[in-house]
Amino acid sequence: MAVADTPNVLFWPQNWRKGGLQDRRNELLHLYQFYNQQYCGCEFSIRNLNV
Repeated sequence: MAVADTPNVLFWPQNWRKGGLQDRRNELLHLYQFYNQQYCGCEFSIRNLNV
């Protein structure tokens, strides 16, 4: 697991898209200016973004 290689980084396994947390997730993304990738990263999903 990648987190084992980074002892000073806290892994937080929270699913922010379930249980009504989507609005809070969006608020935190904006507040802390986090990068929010809109696709999984594969070549197939990026094609569907119309980028």
